[in-house]
Amino acid sequence: MLSPPKPKKEVFGGYVKNCLQHFAACFNSQVEKGSKNADKLRRPIAEFCGVETKTVARWFRSQIPPVGEVLVKLMCYLDMIGYRVMELEKLGRGHMVRRNFMELIGFGVLSSQKAAEIISETHPPNLYQVFWGMAGISDQREQIMWDTWKRYREELEQKKQESLRLRRPRFRLRIISKDGKIGQLMLIDKTTEPNFKKKMVSVELSAREKAAINIMEGLLGLLREGLFENLSEGKLGVLKQSPTIKTIVCLSARLSSLSLKLKPKSAIVDGGGAEKDHVQ
Repeated sequence: MLSPPKPKKEVFGGYVKNCLQHFAACFNSQVEKGSKNADKLRRPIAEFCGVETKTVARWFRSQIPPVGEVLVKLMCYLDMIGYRVMELEKLGRGHMVRRNFMELIGFGVLSSQKAAEIISETHPPNLYQVFWGMAGISDQREQIMWDTWKRYREELEQKKQESLRLRRPRFRLRIISKDGKIGQLMLIDKTTEPNFKKKMVSVELSAREKAAINIMEGLLGLLREGLFENLSEGKLGVLKQSPTIKTIVCLSARLSSLSLKLKPKSAIVDGGGAEKDHVQ
């Protein structure tokens, strides 16, 4: 019989991007860059998410979360070790069935492929649209999710306890300054001067601004999955002749303008669609 889980002490709360930023800041404040121990200390999160340690190092540098199944695993990992991940919090408010089902993927009880088969989803990437509310969910599909979670919940709890025991971070989830004091999460503003200006995160975005960012993150996830990569000539022709072309051009221009204001580095996209930072 499983013992009841101990209440978690909250480390930090925010969207997954902010939680990743905090986790990386904790790591970087305690682990010397280039240290032989760095790779070992990145291994717990890498093994949990099913990626290589160099991938985790890239997340820490870019502070850009992954997508798809790996994103689900990353969110579950951060939640497990004490982060309050807003995306999961929102699912917990009235959408607990979806969150429970998603945890089966996050903790490796089910693969995304198997989960998609269970709810009769022929295109696995669409599974994440269901989770985030970008696609409708029928009562029948929700019932299947609930029944599946009940069937595997004991195995899920075992996985959670095992993961927490084996994959717990081997460094403090605190940002430690050079004088040994506890610091706070900071945003770094790069300027033309050799030194960086550090600003405390104290300004809150409005509800509309947060909603717009959520929409952009959802759209980016769909585009990374190749939503429009294989359009037929016929569909391209329809897009070119419809008012949608104006929407795409206008959206591109406005996002480019916002990008110039926010990003002091230019993003280079390699052949595989991965983003690399290039200092201008």
